[in-house]
Amino acid sequence: MKLTHTEGNILASKIVAAAKLKDIVLDVSQAATSDYFMYDVEGLCLELPGGVKLFSSNAACAYLMGEFTEDTTKSTCNEIIQWEEAQFRPVVLGQIAVPDDAYLQKSYKVRMDTLSTMLPRLYNGTGNVSTADIALWAMIHVSTINVNNMLSGPVAGYYERLNVVLGVAENITKDSAKTTAEALKPFIDAKALEEFKRESAAAAYASTEYGTPDKVKELLGEATPTAKGNAKNDASDDKQDAGESFRAATEAEIESAKAHFCKTDGVSGEVRVRDSIVLPKKDPKERNILITSALPYVNNVPHLGNIIGCVLSADAYSRFTRVMGYNSVFVCGTDEYGTTTETKALSEGLTPQEICDKYHKLHADIYEWFNIGFDKFGRTTTPKHTKYVLCSISCVLVVCVWDVRMCTSTCLYSGVSQHVHVCVSMDVCYTRCAVLTIPVLQSGQFACLYISNERLAQVVWNANRHIHWVRWGNVWCVHAYVYTVNFLHYNTKKHAIYHVFLRGTPVPLEGEWSSKVFYVWFDAPIGYISITANYTDDWKQWWRTPENNVELYQFMAKDNVTFHGVIFPTSLIGTGKDWVKVKHINSVEYLNYEDSKFSKSRGIGVFGNDAQDTGIKADVWRFYLLWVRPENNDSIFSWNDFLATNNNILNNNLGNFVHRALSFVNNTFNGAVPTAQPNEDDYKFIGLVNTELAKYIQRMEACRIREAAFAAMDISKLGNQYLQAQKPWVLAKSDIDRCGTVVSIAANLTHLLASLIHPYMPESAATLLKTLDLPMLSLNYGYFYASIPEGHPIGAPEILFSKIEQATVDELKVRFAGVQSERDQGAVEMPPADPVAVAAIEAQIKAQGLVVRELKNAQPIDKTAIGTEVQELLRLKKELTKLTGEAPAKGK
Repeated sequence: MKLTHTEGNILASKIVAAAKLKDIVLDVSQAATSDYFMYDVEGLCLELPGGVKLFSSNAACAYLMGEFTEDTTKSTCNEIIQWEEAQFRPVVLGQIAVPDDAYLQKSYKVRMDTLSTMLPRLYNGTGNVSTADIALWAMIHVSTINVNNMLSGPVAGYYERLNVVLGVAENITKDSAKTTAEALKPFIDAKALEEFKRESAAAAYASTEYGTPDKVKELLGEATPTAKGNAKNDASDDKQDAGESFRAATEAEIESAKAHFCKTDGVSGEVRVRDSIVLPKKDPKERNILITSALPYVNNVPHLGNIIGCVLSADAYSRFTRVMGYNSVFVCGTDEYGTTTETKALSEGLTPQEICDKYHKLHADIYEWFNIGFDKFGRTTTPKHTKYVLCSISCVLVVCVWDVRMCTSTCLYSGVSQHVHVCVSMDVCYTRCAVLTIPVLQSGQFACLYISNERLAQVVWNANRHIHWVRWGNVWCVHAYVYTVNFLHYNTKKHAIYHVFLRGTPVPLEGEWSSKVFYVWFDAPIGYISITANYTDDWKQWWRTPENNVELYQFMAKDNVTFHGVIFPTSLIGTGKDWVKVKHINSVEYLNYEDSKFSKSRGIGVFGNDAQDTGIKADVWRFYLLWVRPENNDSIFSWNDFLATNNNILNNNLGNFVHRALSFVNNTFNGAVPTAQPNEDDYKFIGLVNTELAKYIQRMEACRIREAAFAAMDISKLGNQYLQAQKPWVLAKSDIDRCGTVVSIAANLTHLLASLIHPYMPESAATLLKTLDLPMLSLNYGYFYASIPEGHPIGAPEILFSKIEQATVDELKVRFAGVQSERDQGAVEMPPADPVAVAAIEAQIKAQGLVVRELKNAQPIDKTAIGTEVQELLRLKKELTKLTGEAPAKGK
């Protein structure tokens, strides 16, 4: 077996220790720096006989320790492993990255107290050491030698016992112990950990509630162009970026620049024209990517948090795939079933369908204004949607009549696939895992969904343990992975997938089931399929043709992860058909509004139609929302930060560079791009641009859209610094040829920037390309090169951005304060509610709720009566809201 790891990787020490403990010989090697991305996020890979690869240190340990035959879904040991990975490890590694962080120090103490309570279930000096013991030992060990955390009490004794067993205790002298200590030295030696500290520890720190993206970039040595740090106001050319210079380029960067800037024979520079209907391509060199955005509920106007949480993030990635030359399709639509739609219809005096029609158009108009480039924006109230939901669930019900079915599941922690018995009938639904043969490792993910006699769905999908670490372009964001793991382990109880609603997709069963419809959370994800089917009759090319190698990328807020990571793929696999299943789930945390939270139901925050009414163009809104995209933690929409980002990042940085570069072409060279003859200084600059371009592409491939924006703006900043250092306005008077080279390189950089900003600001990119009179530049070459022909004529540069005044922002703050419904007439202070009247209404609501429940449980079900009583219940709740000014709590 072969272990490949990044430099100084403490997590690899667990695998080495487990192998030594079990007398297993490993071929250990360090990964080349250029290959580090292949081992993201843990930075290691254990290759097993037969070529199967494990990218999780805990999974690899479990395999070596022989623990893969256990029922890991109920194992206490694996509960501790999950705690180590999700709670203990990020704090320990975060301390390595930021040893003086008081919050992390406090968190570490809390984790150690928790560990003390786990000790009775861990190694006590007798019996066998487990994978959980090795995982905990590694983290305790690295914290003691790198953070100087002092151990005491039971945890100290536990640590010393493990040191003896693992052969790393100072008083161990036997040869085997020396061998173990020597084998572990490359991982636990403080000096060897330097690279690990900078990369992996910073990543772990980012996963905690304390690690902001800007702080993480600082730890990685990447200066983030924050609004505060880049305030330049109206500096003149001579003062622009005064005192700032870019770092020295490495020899490798310089040689790369020389190899690629002028030698572009065979480079396909233009982004190809897309077909009117895009279908997967059979060419194995092509990437076919299907992109979905979580379907927004139709019943309200989307606010900025909704927009960044799904459609805007997906649109930015979709536009990136097109600039890269990938073959991609982006679908979305409105989710139009559920009680919220019926409630909205009642409040507005319309039918549910009228509400759906009204708000679907409103959503479509808002997304069009934001330049969301759907290939198809559909809805779930279409005949095709009903057809495909019924087809999917009918197949699952057919599966359930089998008495015994052999299927394959994959252990979540060991990564080991096992053959298991699953007994299913119409009267009994249970699962029992039993190893029937020698376990065979698989690299796929398998799922089964069953319906019991109560027609309840039970999720029994065990995801492959390394789904999070396959490769850079297949990395689920941390939160999506954690939510999925937690759901798989703690929510595998039966989940009802039907209810008695007035509207919805009907359950395809007769008798008592004929009055029931599917829950919207089960029904809605199938909308991706039906919307694709409404986009093209050849929809199966995207969803049901394995040889097309379609990659499914799904974007959503964190509260939608389990439906897309577990339930939707479970439903698909339960049909027995070969559907495309999710490759990459990208979820975001919440975007808050100033000092409160966005709320659709209460009308708090800036909504899509509000943004349209400000007079600020859509590109600025798009960029700011993606600039503060809550990729790791909740983030905040702040009006003052919105102003600073526009003025300093867009206007003073990007807009300033583009206007300067193209103005020199027009004013000094009569609008024709001059010849470039780069010298050594130019190649140093070009090499730095290539480094930032590589970061941009890597981050966008991994859907780290906010961090990619940092790289794009760093390139623009480099352009400003280059012009400032070379002073073409001086060279124009003394050395026109040299001036031409500098201006040509700057003009070519604006062409590259048009492609880089296209996912964020498509209108600005189009304006820039119009000025250049050039098509969009493909990024698939991966290097900055001379893409503009010598002598190419350009137009007069347009102002891309303008400053926003503080007075404007102050006015907008006041304008959008309070509740949306009260803004036109000003906030109205509610008088205190009469407690007697409130109590009376609440009693009526409680009684009416009992009436509704009794009708729903009655046989046969009278949907007309239920509808009448539900409307009365909603009327009472509306009266309570009028009295109190607040929506009733759940259950009232």
